[in-house]
Amino acid sequence: MILVLNSGLFGRNVRFLRTKRRMTEESFAETMEITPSAVSATESGELLDIDAALAARICDFFGFDMMAMLDFDFENPKYPELGCEPPCPQEPS
Repeated sequence: MILVLNSGLFGRNVRFLRTKRRMTEESFAETMEITPSAVSATESGELLDIDAALAARICDFFGFDMMAMLDFDFENPKYPELGCEPPCPQEPS
């Protein structure tokens, strides 16, 4: 199944979370068993359709559910003056 992303938010969140873990595109690609160019294309928003299973693996890796990765801008949260923060990572299953 292919997940069609309507914006680059998923990719921007991947980049933000990957860099917070101090991972290179290459090391993240190796962990996810994809190419570094696929990581780059996803993070830049060039790739807007992604395998749903891969998207789920990425979400699991970072500990967030799909809705958080698609709907919340981790790098630029809305209304920070109201104390809005990214959702907490899920507990490992």
